[in-house]
Parts: sequence; C-alpha cells; structure tokens
Amino acid sequence: FPRRSPYEVCPSAAWAFSKLAGLRIKGGWMNEVKERYGRAKGCTHLLELLYPVGTTAFQTVFAYREHLLREQGLPEGEAMRRRGPPTNSCYALAEDGPVVKRLQAEVAKLKAAAEKKKVEKKEAS
Repeated sequence: FPRRSPYEVCPSAAWAFSKLAGLRIKGGWMNEVKERYGRAKGCTHLLELLYPVGTTAFQTVFAYREHLLREQGLPEGEAMRRRGPPTNSCYALAEDGPVVKRLQAEVAKLKAAAEKKKVEKKEAS
C-alpha cells in the first residue's frame, strides 16, 4: 500500500467507514456521521468529503421526485405539497424568493382543490 496519507497509520481509519453502512441521508445526517466516524474514530479528511455528499444527494432526490411527478402530468408544486418544501436549502429555494412564492401559490391551489373535492364528496354521500 503506497503511502498517500499524512501518517503511516491513516489508512487504518478506513475500516471505520463500515460504521456508516445503513445510515440514511436525511436531516441530522452529518451529526450522525460525526458521531460514528468523527474525531478519533475516523479520518477528518475523508469526513470533510461527506458534507457535500449528503447535500447533493438530498437535493438531487427531491428534484428527481419532482421530475417524476411532472412526467406523470402533475403540477410543478406536487412534490412540495406531498413532502414539504426544502426552503432555504439554496438560493433558488429561499423562502422569500420568487420560486418558492410561485410554488407555494401552486401548493395552496392544490390544497384548496383537494379540500373542495373532499367537501363535495362528503356532501354527495
């Protein structure tokens, strides 16, 4: 094993990555990663690489779900209505920005339509 680490013992920290197996990327993910792999339990250099992994995975999955719903003919805000908006997770999704305002208006329309449908169904029965 060629030495490509700061110290000779550093490659031994790689075994600790197995402690991350099964961990779900969700809110608090990095706290859990640090608890299992942080400080003297793992490699700080590798740990730092995991920050963007969690963020990228979370944002990609949300966007992909939105894409799948739109392919099914559902409106743009449907994923947000179902799962809640990831507001303030990036510039485009700032809670006071134009994208979120537009999507929130769409979500409000969807919720109103769903509520109206419930009332009509209840009245019909």
